Amino acid sequence: MSTRGGGSGMLELVETYLARIRGAEEPHAIIDILGDLSRSLGFRSGILLEYTPGQTELVYILDSNAARGEWWEDYVKRGLRDRVAMYSEALRGESLVRMRADRFSGPDDPVLLYLKDYDLIDCIAVPVVQQGEVVGAAVFSGDAPLNDMQQMALQLIVYNLFAQVRSINGRGIIAPKASLTPREKQVLNLVAEGMTSAAIATDLGLSARTVNQHIENVATKLGTRNRVQTAAEAIRFGLLK
Repeated sequence: MSTRGGGSGMLELVETYLARIRGAEEPHAIIDILGDLSRSLGFRSGILLEYTPGQTELVYILDSNAARGEWWEDYVKRGLRDRVAMYSEALRGESLVRMRADRFSGPDDPVLLYLKDYDLIDCIAVPVVQQGEVVGAAVFSGDAPLNDMQQMALQLIVYNLFAQVRSINGRGIIAPKASLTPREKQVLNLVAEGMTSAAIATDLGLSARTVNQHIENVATKLGTRNRVQTAAEAIRFGLLK
C-alpha cells in the first residue's frame, strides 16, 4: 500500500487500519496489523506494549517479529528495562521519539549491544498517554522518515491498537510462530552454506530473482535486515531442520 499520495493516501491508510483494528478479536490479529502497518510506512517490524501504573511492570508485549519472542522473556527476566530509563523519560514529553544509539553511554554499552542484536536500535517510539501518564507505547524498528501527516496517522492508529488490545484483555508476551515453506527452507539452507543467489538459482532450477524473493519473504517473517542475519536467525530458531 502506497503512503506517498498526500492527504488522500493518509486517509485511506487510516481508514483501512481502523477497520482492521475494529475486527481484531485476539492478540495475533493485532500482531498481523502491526507487521503490515510497519511495512506500509517503511519500518521492519512493530511492537505494542502496555505498562502497569507507574511503569513498574509490563502488562503485555505484542511483537510482529517472530525472532524476538524468546528474547523478550530474557529481557524481562534480567530486568533490563530498568537499565533503559532514558526510554521512559524520553516518552514522557514527546508525541514521537526517535531512539538512537547516541542515547546510550557509548558504543560498548552492554544494553546497547544487547538491543542492537534484536533490531531495537534506530527505532521510532509512539507513546500512549492517559491522564498525563505514559501507559504504553508502540515501537517500530527502523528510522523511516515520516512527514507530519504520516506521524499524525501513525499516532491515531497506535491509540486505536492500544484500545483494542485492552478491550480483548491481552496479557503476556506474544509473538508470531515463524514457519517456513519447504522452498524457503531449501533456499535458506543453501544461503547458510554460503552460496550466492545465482548459484542457488542454478542448483534449484529457479531464477535469481525468485531466490531473492524467497530470502526477502523469510527476512520479513523474522524481521531481519540482510541475508546473513536471516540465515543465522533461521538456524538459531531451528527453522531449517
